[in-house]
Amino acid sequence: MNKINLYVNGCSWTDGDVLDGRGVISHLKLNGVGRDYSYPTLVSNKLNFNLIDESRYGGSINRITRMTWDYIIKEKNSIDNTIFLLEIPNGFRDEIYSSKFEKYFNITGGLLSNPTDKTEAGNQWDSIKKDVIENYYNFHNFEFFDKEEYIKLMSLILYIKNTKAQIYFLQPYDLLAKIEKYQGIFSNIIEEHNIIKLQTDLMINNNYKLIEDMCFSEKISIGHELKDGIRDSHPGVSGHSVLSEIIINHIKKHNKFKTNKLI
Repeated sequence: MNKINLYVNGCSWTDGDVLDGRGVISHLKLNGVGRDYSYPTLVSNKLNFNLIDESRYGGSINRITRMTWDYIIKEKNSIDNTIFLLEIPNGFRDEIYSSKFEKYFNITGGLLSNPTDKTEAGNQWDSIKKDVIENYYNFHNFEFFDKEEYIKLMSLILYIKNTKAQIYFLQPYDLLAKIEKYQGIFSNIIEEHNIIKLQTDLMINNNYKLIEDMCFSEKISIGHELKDGIRDSHPGVSGHSVLSEIIINHIKKHNKFKTNKLI
């Protein structure tokens, strides 16, 4: 039987490159790169999955929706053998395509309001930054944006749930709140077994909703590992390890693919 594909997408709470950017790997004197220690890699290695990890810091729900659809269209013959694992970013985020540079740029609330925000950087971004920010403030309705973002993502989830693929979510609670906000449209699409709860018997607090809260309270964050006086609640190497254990246990419990590795 072919290996199960694990498709992962999310933002900096998932992206192992953040461990490199903050110098965690070198500080802990570890070999390799950050993604070697991120939970997508740890889960796929433990369960012998084919990993497709498209997470990136600053990533948005719209980015996740677009790239997941791209994966589905490209790999349509193997979708029924895929587990989708989506970490849902919180707060305002978007992406914008530059026809000048033929690439997408990530947009965050901080990037729009804080001149020192580093979500995007470099000469290409600097050359379009002013136009992009003016576009958001002059031609954007954030309430319309919120509704469209919700409908696009939930339509994707509905499609996946009508295949033989499996789908799981990390920290989807802002998304669940929107179901009530938009009068129950797409209600009952996300079921209890689709949500990976951030809890283990070894935790101090067994009821976290956000990855950042879990990592900070359990002292498994980048800030705790670097001990540099900066409060950085992104998962450190230890945080990614804990997340991988939580995810592995959840997949083993709810998996419907009959493989010797997971039974």
